Amino acid sequence: MISSSSAASTTPGSSAPTLNSCWNSRCPISAGANARVAKFIESKKDENGGVLEFYLLKVVESRAVSNALAEQLGVAHQSPQLILIDKGRSIWNTSHHNI
Repeated sequence: MISSSSAASTTPGSSAPTLNSCWNSRCPISAGANARVAKFIESKKDENGGVLEFYLLKVVESRAVSNALAEQLGVAHQSPQLILIDKGRSIWNTSHHNI
């Protein structure tokens, strides 16, 4: 099952990988990327089988969380950005028009 939340998961040792979508609510590029991610997540919700959780992080409204996520994972902050986290570390990320 894919779920959504306003905060990103960075819990080391988490049992399920998490896909974290970081986006700027004031940016049109972020808005487009967010719409594509939402469409993708919706299309995959029945195929997931409980192995991936989805979190949405609004970087302007949650700057401290965004900064902590970047620091903990060693992934430079970009927006929009997708970060796949498994066992507390980033295993893949992409940003901007690659989303």
